[in-house]
Amino acid sequence: MKDAGTVTTINLYYFDKNSAKNRETKPVTATTPIVRDVHITNVTCDGAKTAGDIVGLPEMPVSNVVLEKVRITAKKGMIIQDAKGVTLHDVQIVPEQGKPLTITHADVKTDQPATKNEAQQ
Repeated sequence: MKDAGTVTTINLYYFDKNSAKNRETKPVTATTPIVRDVHITNVTCDGAKTAGDIVGLPEMPVSNVVLEKVRITAKKGMIIQDAKGVTLHDVQIVPEQGKPLTITHADVKTDQPATKNEAQQ
């Protein structure tokens, strides 16, 4: 891929970025979205606007997401928020500005030392 908007998106707020920033916990109902057991592999993108986001809800975190063999150069890095069991194996994110990963209220495992050192919690 070349010059994509956002490379990888799992966002349970859909397009409501203000709610994602404010993180209000709501009761779990039959309409609460659930995303789990996602495996994304062999993705390469140069020149993206954003590497991506994996954003769950406080009451229903995204769970068991694996990114493997992923290479992204982008203007901005990846956000992982309200997620558990996220594994990054052989993932390289190179942003023009900011951190490769911004991790908030999430359990993320990575095998890349550079990504570990640059991640912000």
